[in-house]
Amino acid sequence: MRMYFIGGFLGSGKTTAIAGACRLSIAKGLRVGVVTNDQGKLQVDSLFMRSEGFPAMEVGGGCFCCRYDDFDARVSALVERDRPDIIFAESVGSCADIVATVIKPFEIFRESYGSGSVFSVFADSRLLLARFSGIRLPFSEDVLYVFDRQLDEADILVLNKRDLLAEADRRRLAQLAATAWPSKRILEISGSTEEGSRRWVEAIGAPSVPRERGSLEIDYERYGSGERELSWLDERLVIEDRGGLASEGGRCRNATLSFTVDMARRLAAEGLPVGHLKLQISAPGFERKISLSSADFLDSNPASPGLESILEAQLPPFVARRTEVSVNARVQCSPEELVILVKAATEAARHSAGVSISEEDRSAFRPGKPEPTYRMR
Repeated sequence: MRMYFIGGFLGSGKTTAIAGACRLSIAKGLRVGVVTNDQGKLQVDSLFMRSEGFPAMEVGGGCFCCRYDDFDARVSALVERDRPDIIFAESVGSCADIVATVIKPFEIFRESYGSGSVFSVFADSRLLLARFSGIRLPFSEDVLYVFDRQLDEADILVLNKRDLLAEADRRRLAQLAATAWPSKRILEISGSTEEGSRRWVEAIGAPSVPRERGSLEIDYERYGSGERELSWLDERLVIEDRGGLASEGGRCRNATLSFTVDMARRLAAEGLPVGHLKLQISAPGFERKISLSSADFLDSNPASPGLESILEAQLPPFVARRTEVSVNARVQCSPEELVILVKAATEAARHSAGVSISEEDRSAFRPGKPEPTYRMR
């Protein structure tokens, strides 16, 4: 069995790439498993993986490093239940120092199937190019410190979403990345495509991936500060159309899109730095994940059609009388601000679409300081 660890900042496309890699692996006759991770307990990523039919377990309430025993137990349960040939373990997007606190302990304590693991760190090509170019990103310096340190410890640095850059910008980013990390393996892909998934699967399966790793030099005070500046909001919305179905696709679909667009516009209007906004939409016979990442907000303003166009393209028409929408928002602001925004967006969608919306399982908080179970040099 092989373990593939995946890290990288919020919204960098990790989950989408893993899903593509699972499809390709299954097509080759391999059995797969996925372990997702989040600071919260309502995880869109694990809901998405299960909706795709992949065996998945989750570690909630903290990073892999701080919940190492839970992580180990989930991997062991997957091994016993599903006998996977490959397990993809995706760490939460605000977590760093994975090599010292997760990979090294795992390779020692689970030597029988932990040896030879590979660690890919994903970066949204648009965000990384902006960082290299000196464009001021909206996040605080401590949040950006986490972003930078994540990239430093990769076996394979994946420059993802390359299709969203012009060709000249792609070449420039590749040159800048090669200069910044001359000894690191760098892979440019579009992880949402089959070709991108294939290239990544080939890269992580290649025997040339380095096996000797040094632990990251990291300032835990800055790292902890960066994590605490990001707020988490998780919520489940239940949308019900009690007045019949709209012919153009259904009021539940309209309400879902209205809520998400309104939420995105409010975040942009307030100038709040967004890690990601993602939703898993579940209705009878219909499952879909839609999302926005920090790079989607770089050139946006509340009046721009850009955010709405991105979301509209992700959500095809569907007809349903009842729809469940699981929401994960990761934003640099206070939890209270996030709750106010999501309530306002919910109320606006309720009125504009003519549906009833109940708000359930809401949780809004700041993550605590990272305190790894183990840390190995």
